[in-house]
Amino acid sequence: MRAAARAGRSCIECGKPINATRSDMHYCGNECRQAAYRKRKRAGKQARGFKCEAVEHGYE
Repeated sequence: MRAAARAGRSCIECGKPINATRSDMHYCGNECRQAAYRKRKRAGKQARGFKCEAVEHGYE
């Protein structure tokens, strides 16, 4: 039952298949996990009316 819960999962950030060792894994690795965190953080700031520093300084 537990193995079936982990089988056939894919990373919610990049879509690659995950070799899940835990039933609560959502990302294929640290790179995708951190990229998703940064997207959530950026979206939260924009929703509250803050400007992204990179946009403000012309880096994006």
